[in-house]
Amino acid sequence: LHSHHEQTTFLCYEALETTLETARWKDGVMDRPKVSRMKSLVIIESPYAGEIERNTLYACRAMLDSLDTGEAPIASHLLYTQMLDDNIPEHRALGIACGLAWRRVTDYAVFYMDYGMSSGMLEAKELYDKEGRGYVERFIGENPT
Repeated sequence: LHSHHEQTTFLCYEALETTLETARWKDGVMDRPKVSRMKSLVIIESPYAGEIERNTLYACRAMLDSLDTGEAPIASHLLYTQMLDDNIPEHRALGIACGLAWRRVTDYAVFYMDYGMSSGMLEAKELYDKEGRGYVERFIGENPT
């Protein structure tokens, strides 16, 4: 558990460093939205299971992209996998259910599509469609190598 948390933290910092390297700068300050400009609470939907290292880095990049657009995102698959084991079906189901519970307070979901739709993403999309909840699809490119 501890080493998984360290790995996720490392991958998120790696994504942040890449973002900082390519960020827009103005007068020596990174041009990022101010908290007061954050318009929407959103759920980030991106793959997690399978290629966890790749997908963790991608989810961190998706979070940064969402922040860059002025949204206030949550990526439950980065949060709940810190204490739940995604390889245990009951844990995975609980994490997905907790993540989807956030839909009651968010404005919409954002599906990051560069690596396709995982089974968890498909479940979420079906639920959003059934409930008439909004979502958008975005592409940010595959992870840099």
